[in-house]
Amino acid sequence: MPFLPALLRHRRWVIAFYLALGAAMLPGLARISQDNSPEVFFVRDAAALADFRELELHFGRARGLRVVVGGDGLWTAAGLAWLGMLEQQAQQIHGVIGAAGLYGHHRWRLPAWPPTDVAEFRREVLGDLLDRNAGWVGADGARATVLVGFYKLAPDQLRQTLQELDALLRGAPPGIEVALAGVPQLNRAMDEALTQMARGFFPPLALLAVLLVALVLRSPRHVALPFLVVAVCLATVFGAMGYAGARVNLVTIILAPLLFVITLATAVHVLLGFRLLAPHAAGTSRAVIETYRIKAWPVVWTGATTALGFGSLAFSPAPPVQSLGVWAAAGIGFMTIAMLSFYPALLAGIVGPAPRRRALRYDAWAGDRGRAWAQWAVRRRGSVRAAFVLLGVVFLAGALRLDVDANLRDYFAPGHPLRVALQQLDQAGVGAFSADLVLIRDSSPERRFDLPEELARLSELTAALNALPAVAGAVGVADLADGIARYAESGAAVDDRLDALKRVRGDPQQRPMLDYFLTRDAARTRITLFVPLLGYTELDPVLERARSEATARFPDAEVVLSGQYPLVLAAQRALLKTMVLSLTVTLLGIALVLRLVLGSTRLTLAAMLVNVWPVVFVLGLMGWSGIPVDSTTVMIAAVVLALAVDDTLHTLGYLRAVPRGRTPAAVAALERCAPAHLLTSVVLALGFGMLALSAFVPVARFGGLSALGIGAALAADLLLVPALLAALPAAAAARFRRAGGR
Repeated sequence: MPFLPALLRHRRWVIAFYLALGAAMLPGLARISQDNSPEVFFVRDAAALADFRELELHFGRARGLRVVVGGDGLWTAAGLAWLGMLEQQAQQIHGVIGAAGLYGHHRWRLPAWPPTDVAEFRREVLGDLLDRNAGWVGADGARATVLVGFYKLAPDQLRQTLQELDALLRGAPPGIEVALAGVPQLNRAMDEALTQMARGFFPPLALLAVLLVALVLRSPRHVALPFLVVAVCLATVFGAMGYAGARVNLVTIILAPLLFVITLATAVHVLLGFRLLAPHAAGTSRAVIETYRIKAWPVVWTGATTALGFGSLAFSPAPPVQSLGVWAAAGIGFMTIAMLSFYPALLAGIVGPAPRRRALRYDAWAGDRGRAWAQWAVRRRGSVRAAFVLLGVVFLAGALRLDVDANLRDYFAPGHPLRVALQQLDQAGVGAFSADLVLIRDSSPERRFDLPEELARLSELTAALNALPAVAGAVGVADLADGIARYAESGAAVDDRLDALKRVRGDPQQRPMLDYFLTRDAARTRITLFVPLLGYTELDPVLERARSEATARFPDAEVVLSGQYPLVLAAQRALLKTMVLSLTVTLLGIALVLRLVLGSTRLTLAAMLVNVWPVVFVLGLMGWSGIPVDSTTVMIAAVVLALAVDDTLHTLGYLRAVPRGRTPAAVAALERCAPAHLLTSVVLALGFGMLALSAFVPVARFGGLSALGIGAALAADLLLVPALLAALPAAAAARFRRAGGR
């Protein structure tokens, strides 16, 4: 680094610049908010999004939430009275468009509420197709629901609206059990999991990291500097996110521990090299220059490969994964620049006596272990290579068994309130989520969907849709008319439907329900399919059959399948594509970087084998243990590969600096690198392992698997690297040294 002496002469200005930059970015941290709404996860499919916007334009931006009511007190006068009160008062909450349930459907025909004969009312409700198909009552009558419609609200406003609804539900009488299920509640559950991570995991992670580094380094000055760099990098990156208006979710929040542990690990790598050289250098500045003579290019190339690994996620069609890739690449890029400018300026400022021998005890112990492990691996290089190959084949077979978990219910641990509520709805035959079939015609009077013959055809269509597997209920404008006409005392069926629609049009309280299903010009009508929280593998065939049924019965209409949940399912379908694409981009990019810096094709292949092995290990472990690919573990392959290559490049950096034969050089390089490898691997595993405590299952899986992958990478670096290097021809090693890490 020819610029390093000049930088060190002005180190105070460099330090002041970075500290001022970090301070200037701090206000941006306060601007960061969280957003786990479904729109955040929508795949950027132009046609699908256009259909959804059209749906919202013509039928409103309502989002549904079910209040699930059960218990022994439900079918009592007091229970039904409270159910009616709930439906009425829920409509008064800010942000609520309306509420629909048994009260709204039946109150108009009853002389009083609650009904005087509760048992007879229950029999009527269980025999009412609209009540059953709309999910206002379960198949066995054990639970009733109130469907609450929300405006599209900003995250903070939605949280406030849900809190007001919670306060209303706390007034339930004895014997009444209440739960919430639906997209807004799913949104809130994810927000709570994110808050738990931010408040419950990250502070302990920082504390444990400080204690671990302090226990190993035993020098306050050497402990403080890495964490100062970490603090400045985190403040700068997250402050920039705040100023840019970025919002965090349960995917992008992974950036916080990720950037923390990667920055800390890189700082520790450089610091341990500095501690090794400082006692033999003529002054602190000279020790820094000598350290960076060896460490500069590993820092550059590890930064490049790590940024490439995470940056490959930017190709994902899933916006949260894409955002994580962009910000991770930017953050690691900034960290790399700071490691080449800010950190050497800090190290050059270390004054006072050198660390005592006791403080260097770990360095000596870990160096001895590294040399011993490397010597053992070199002596048994054939057996070591064979063992890694055999394990690789076993884990590769497991990787072929990978499956995708597209069921969002499984993203929450058993016993989670949302998961329990969804299971209760499944048992009751009520769908908490929905998809919409929209039938579109021109606005000519003879093609209106509210004509008698069209209502009859729509009624036949919803009956066919209700017979589809996994459809808990299908409801359209004809069902709304039939539900009201059922209780009319005169007239034929067709006339009853028309009379019912007239009644609804003239009732200000019921008119919004009609507008939900039919536009004012009657040129568009919507049929809502209520479905359980299933993955795309189960629901896609059902929804396609529903579309086919509608097309067959209305060949003269355009049929569009849309809604929030279908867009979420589309995001789930993109998961495996994300893994394959990000891993391919990362592999090609890292191979290119290694070939550039190593100057030898054989050495590049050896390095790639070392770093691909942990990826195969993790994917195989997932396959054999039945851990599926989900919204977060989809990133695991690219992440593990990007992290694994770091230690390999640091080892090769020392290997290039050791002017001896290949076998002694490999042993000497591991002796020097083992202290950093061990400590940084523990720090990385600790950082990602903390995520395994998350209540959000995908994040927990990602954290645990990343920690195991880091352990596998450490084993490969300590054993497989020397075994492979010892088998390379001397010419390959010589070409690598001549390449000079260019």
